Amino acid sequence: MRSFGTVAAVLLLALAVGLPGAAAGGGKSPDRHRIEKGFKILDRYNKRLATVYEELQENTRRSNRRARKQCEKLTHDFMNHLIDNSFAPRFFGYTLLFRSIAEYRLGRTRDALWYWEVAQDVLPELSSKKFGNFADAERFLVEHRVGEGPDWGARADVPQLSEAENPQVEEPRKLDTPPPLFPRAAAGNRFSGWVVAECVIRTDGRLEDPVLLMSSGVTTADVAALLALKDWRFQPARLHGKPIPVLYHLTVHFKQPGP
Repeated sequence: MRSFGTVAAVLLLALAVGLPGAAAGGGKSPDRHRIEKGFKILDRYNKRLATVYEELQENTRRSNRRARKQCEKLTHDFMNHLIDNSFAPRFFGYTLLFRSIAEYRLGRTRDALWYWEVAQDVLPELSSKKFGNFADAERFLVEHRVGEGPDWGARADVPQLSEAENPQVEEPRKLDTPPPLFPRAAAGNRFSGWVVAECVIRTDGRLEDPVLLMSSGVTTADVAALLALKDWRFQPARLHGKPIPVLYHLTVHFKQPGP
């Protein structure tokens, strides 16, 4: 895995390339002013991510709790302040990776798995990384690469409900579907849309193994949708009256918040 300094440098480069007018000279045009402001914001986020990395390197129960809390706050701040661009997947991907490591070390394996799978949905290149800097979590991360490992082999045996022709299969029913956090940074662009994901609905009505099927075109919205699904609850599908796991396509809608 790259050192964190290298990751931060890549993030800064992504911003420089992604924003219009980054190579322009001359006076303080509106674009140039926005770019300078963007660099300052990005620098603050880099420093905060560096702090999380250091907490994970310390690797005590207290430091892992601090890392988890900081990742949660960073994700929320990204939603509200990051204008979607080529650098957004890297910020979210590494933040969710760090959150996964913290959750795993704190014994919250299901939460760790969800954040790790979402991180790979957002930044697929993470699946091929090495994690020697987090040796105690490396096996967990490697065994749960999206599309690989025992969990994904078992996933292939879970029926898609759309393919179930047995009339005795009762569809799962929504019990609690909290809305996603609206990505306020996208509000200025009048964003609205939806995200489609495929998940396994387990026999206890919880979701697992999220896969992004249809992006909204806005990374912050994709992440908000996938994180919201973590808290959705269902009455499970049933066959002959018994709960069964099923693969199910779920749509998360976004609407502009009121004034």
